[in-house]
Amino acid sequence: MTTPNTTNLPPNSPTPFAGKTICITGAAGGIGQAIAVAFAQAGASVWACDLAVPTPESNTTAAIGAITHRALDVTSASQWQSCISEVIQTESKVDVLIQCASIVHFATLESTSYEQWKKVLDVNLDGVFLGIQTVLPIMKKQKQGVLLQIGSYLASRPMPGLASYCVSKAAVETLTRVAALEAAAASPAIRVNAILPGGVKTSIWKSHPAWKHLLTIGKSENAAFQALAATTPQKRFSEPHEIAQLSLYLASDAAAFVTGACWSIDGGITA
Repeated sequence: MTTPNTTNLPPNSPTPFAGKTICITGAAGGIGQAIAVAFAQAGASVWACDLAVPTPESNTTAAIGAITHRALDVTSASQWQSCISEVIQTESKVDVLIQCASIVHFATLESTSYEQWKKVLDVNLDGVFLGIQTVLPIMKKQKQGVLLQIGSYLASRPMPGLASYCVSKAAVETLTRVAALEAAAASPAIRVNAILPGGVKTSIWKSHPAWKHLLTIGKSENAAFQALAATTPQKRFSEPHEIAQLSLYLASDAAAFVTGACWSIDGGITA
């Protein structure tokens, strides 16, 4: 199976991913939505997968490139198979899979129920495993492809009250490295990497125990985010589109020698 050679496009081509098929999980909002928009604007055919599929009235990406919204519960092996089978039937290939689906539960170890613990790991870790397990065989047949996971700086800088999230993201880093080694053994053109964001301005932080208090004090969401970012050297959280820009690089031919790597984009907090 052949894929378009984007290396022959002009360096400043507005559509460097023309002819590419990109699947993105957790694409209904936050980082996933920003990545979906970025790849669509770069010319890709984007499959935006999430539990929530926007209605025509609520679809803010309708006018941005080729984005197909598709329901997917990342914790379901059968739904993964069904989703990717539909992509293959429509596009004949999967060039890039970017896994952004993630949930968080703020609670101490003692107050975290086993059900809550399992739910976070089911989405953040098992979902990533199922995605790789479903798509890697396809990329082996193609002899090319990119698998990209969204991890977190909290994997190496754990925070009290976030045990399940930190553990799940640490495991994603290890899973990324193992998958990179197995993929490269099958074909050097299959690359597997992870992005480790610091704080990002997304709704996930609105469940933080201090959010309402910070919102009351600061009088705005930007002020609340600024307060949460006080310990970040750059004194701010990133915008989702900044994470999307790194994903564009890691999925491109410019990163052809990059695999098994975990890329920090955190304003210096892990320096």
